[in-house]
Amino acid sequence: MKVTEFKKGDLQREILLGMIASTDALAQVSEIQPRPRFPNPECATLARLCLDYYREHGKAPRKGIVSLFRAWASHKDEESVESVDRMLGIILTEYTPDEEINADHIFSIAARYFAEQHARRTVEEAQGFLDLGKLDNAHEALETYGKIQTTKADSGFVLNDSALMKKSLGRKRRTNLFDYPGDLGRFFDGAFKRGDLTSFMGEEGVGKTAWLIDVAIRALSARRKVAFFSIGDLTWDQLLLRFAVRIAELPRYDRTVNFPIRFVSASDPEQPEIAEFEQRELQGVDANSGWEQIQRFNRRVVKSDKPYFFAANHEAGVLTVEDIRNQLRELHRRQDFQADVVIIDYSDLLAPPSGTYKDQARDQINKTWIQLRALAGSKEYGRLVVTATQTNRPSYKSKLIRKEHVGEDKRKLAHAAYMIGLRMQDSDKERGITRLNYAKGREIDFSPRRTAAALGCWDLWAPAVLSIF
Repeated sequence: MKVTEFKKGDLQREILLGMIASTDALAQVSEIQPRPRFPNPECATLARLCLDYYREHGKAPRKGIVSLFRAWASHKDEESVESVDRMLGIILTEYTPDEEINADHIFSIAARYFAEQHARRTVEEAQGFLDLGKLDNAHEALETYGKIQTTKADSGFVLNDSALMKKSLGRKRRTNLFDYPGDLGRFFDGAFKRGDLTSFMGEEGVGKTAWLIDVAIRALSARRKVAFFSIGDLTWDQLLLRFAVRIAELPRYDRTVNFPIRFVSASDPEQPEIAEFEQRELQGVDANSGWEQIQRFNRRVVKSDKPYFFAANHEAGVLTVEDIRNQLRELHRRQDFQADVVIIDYSDLLAPPSGTYKDQARDQINKTWIQLRALAGSKEYGRLVVTATQTNRPSYKSKLIRKEHVGEDKRKLAHAAYMIGLRMQDSDKERGITRLNYAKGREIDFSPRRTAAALGCWDLWAPAVLSIF
């Protein structure tokens, strides 16, 4: 039996033939939401007949489309009947009963085609309002745009399909894409896995950006491809300087740096940890020394001349999660760059998703986090997404970061796999100590009271030189 894959041409006829001839293709197209609409009225009529038939009988009409057409034509005007009859005749000349339609191919081109048509209609509607001087109506048309579903859901009769269940049960335990050394490696075990959304949370000034930059460097050191999106807090130059300082392990300017060399718990649990430093006279990083160290990092650590690190800087309130997804797709298409780790500094400054124009701020935040979770678990390419969010005012006086300290909307907790609290009391800031605890951990045993302490060298943008857990 031959398998038909149509050449690029009239996509409407190609999709429609698949809906007429193949139950699998018709079933998949019927799952596209919102309901697909053909711009050609004749194709739209025939598609409606196919979908109605499938919902009633659970199969494609095949040659029975002729009988369906005749029943429909019996109460329509002659002109409409003739135009649909001509279209049906063209399609049936391409239909061979002994040929099998490639259902996945039909779904793929149908999903993209209907998504393009849907977007085009929305833009035309908005342009019509603009031509009439109705700016608010144009904004509303764009904001209420609902994206066409272009991927298939996983599904099956799981209690009856042994292959499906065995495949899932046979998967190896997911492990971190990269590790931290020492005690912090045990603390973070499981928190940086592909397909998860992990977020740091802490008050303003606790070092969230430094930790996100450190995560990027750790991932690169494990030869993972990283895409870093900075939003609002830093200028482009400030962002690049921080990465240069972290990679080169040199301060921004000539200075004496207190570098951690020992960090242990005190014998008395009530006493603070013992932290020892050595003073290092370091020259500040400049264009030549900085670039030399970056090249050395590429040669010795990343071990590749190919791009492993992409960074972008955007104004606050401009970039959406969907914009990030589109940038990642373009990087893959144009540069063959598929990010293993996506870092967003930070989620609170993302623009609300399209279609939430009339929603309350809390609902916009919730939908943003739903999209962040989907970005991590994308069917296109599962990746780790790491971000940060600010805590609320009561967290400022707390020794630990708990679930109740989530800022703006507590539903963030429902979408993140791991929420890691960052805390620095005044005495900790003087010594460069960050205290970490889990406010949520989906696949690990944790208690908010189990904390790790990281001793850093903040002149080098290194928050975790040594650690205790």
